[in-house]
Amino acid sequence: MSDQAKKAFHATLRQHLRPFIEKTFSQLNGAQKFDHNWHYGAVAEKLMAVERGEIRRLIVTQPPRTLKSTSISVAFPAWVHGRNPSHKIINVSYGTDIAYGFARQSREVMTSDWYRQTFRAQR
Repeated sequence: MSDQAKKAFHATLRQHLRPFIEKTFSQLNGAQKFDHNWHYGAVAEKLMAVERGEIRRLIVTQPPRTLKSTSISVAFPAWVHGRNPSHKIINVSYGTDIAYGFARQSREVMTSDWYRQTFRAQR
């Protein structure tokens, strides 16, 4: 990949949550295939509106195994933190182990080389 292509790729990840979710999935799941579906974009658009302050309360209901937790509890906090490290994020769950798992996965994403390259470029 050329330097210009890399810059464009990282700019896309910084600006748009949906491709960031896909990259997060790849980071956490290795070779497992990401199945594209319309709902990833719909959820990402709503979450981006939350980040902009346009939506103050959001409930997302999806069936199990549709990347709801990865999108909302792992990728979204990492994306928001990368864009604005001063934002404060609280991630809660019905179980402590689950909340810690989401935090651990977000940390894995935020310590990855691609994440650092993506958000270092904007500073």
